[in-house]
Amino acid sequence: MIEMVEKNKNEEENEDKNIINEENKTPDDIIIKLLYRTEKAEKYNIFGKKFVENNKNNIKLNIDGCITDLKSDCELNKGYNTIIMTIMNPIKKFESMFYDCKCLENIDELNKLDTKYCSNFSHMFHGCSSLKDISSLKNWNVSNGNNFSNMFHGCSSLSDISSLQNWYISSVINETPSSSDFISYNFSKMFCECSSLYDISGLENWNVSDVNDFSFMFDGCSSLYNIKALYNWNVSHGNNFSSMFKGCSKLLDISPLEYWNLSNSKNFSYMFYGCSSLYNIKSLEKWGVSNGNNFSFMFYGCTNLKDIIL
Repeated sequence: MIEMVEKNKNEEENEDKNIINEENKTPDDIIIKLLYRTEKAEKYNIFGKKFVENNKNNIKLNIDGCITDLKSDCELNKGYNTIIMTIMNPIKKFESMFYDCKCLENIDELNKLDTKYCSNFSHMFHGCSSLKDISSLKNWNVSNGNNFSNMFHGCSSLSDISSLQNWYISSVINETPSSSDFISYNFSKMFCECSSLYDISGLENWNVSDVNDFSFMFDGCSSLYNIKALYNWNVSHGNNFSSMFKGCSKLLDISPLEYWNLSNSKNFSYMFYGCSSLYNIKSLEKWGVSNGNNFSFMFYGCTNLKDIIL
């Protein structure tokens, strides 16, 4: 009988270690399961180092039934690994959260994240080369976000971002760029090196009127051929368009950019560098670029370009 009691006691202790104690959860706690798929058993990044350093006390992990503090990498088994993340406090900064998580494949449960207080989404999924589906982000409240730079940089398996169509990007700011209350928005390298991305229709209704940096935004998007979604973008506050479409080798038609207001832009360098399928730029003849001071290599490598009458 004594042996049986000790056995039951040990089982209870193990259970306490192996599961997340629901009684200790606060109303703000969120439990999220993430799926990582690996080719072989070894150490992998499961979170970005910078994110771990900035959020040491915000998250606990359950890895193979063991509760552990937040760490940027751990030993993962070959195949599929489910990692359970418990967020104890609201996170206001998602910078580099999954930086270089090359084996992160399923983020379905990120729809639980409360993002309404977050201003910095930079590098959040930078280097997540296995990530294909971001539909779980479709209802995120990003209205307070102003830094989206490198957010999906290097997501080379990502082909469709239509789920982002309802994102309300721009906060309600009626100040001018010279005002001390004006907040500038950074889209630099947001989709850089998303080499499978071909559909950007989800960006059509984005309010980008407060964005000042569009540099490298679609750099290396070698599958992108249709940019009609950008037709109604108000880019009048933009001052840096350097390398925006650099390396978009399938891009044929840039007429959707015809009526862009570029009066505040200074940097157009490398903007269409390597757009080897582009053959006509007549639609740019209405551009007002009198404030531009850098046009270096703007059309370098546009080997099919035949008409340069502007």
